[in-house]
Amino acid sequence: MNNYIKVLFISIIVIKSITFQTKGQESAATEKPDLIFIPAYVTAEYSGHDFVTEEVKVLNRGNAPLKIQHLKPSCTCLSGIVERSTVPPMGIGKIKLNINTIKIQDTLSRVDLYIYTNQRDEPFSLPIYLTKSSKKTRDSTENKN
Repeated sequence: MNNYIKVLFISIIVIKSITFQTKGQESAATEKPDLIFIPAYVTAEYSGHDFVTEEVKVLNRGNAPLKIQHLKPSCTCLSGIVERSTVPPMGIGKIKLNINTIKIQDTLSRVDLYIYTNQRDEPFSLPIYLTKSSKKTRDSTENKN
């Protein structure tokens, strides 16, 4: 009877330690970053042919570091600079956008910035809407009078 209790006790300890190790591995496997853009999309107004600069915050709501691996713009008029390539859990990073509007002809245009991260294999797409300002200058209204 004494050996039976020893074997039962050791079996319980082994089973508990296996269960504890498995739970630790599951939580490590579920740790991942969770990217959110603030704002979710960018709207920028420009007048004439100029450069527009905007800033986007990158919030990591996940429980693992978010690594911004690289950026890819949808056109040559757009470039982005990552201020912080690794964003800790519940941390905020920044991407600065530079948009050259010289070759943009439409009054409303959309360009996209593709952000590649360690969160998933496909890039995130950040839409950027450009609107040409229709404000008239004071000189042009004075000439009409």
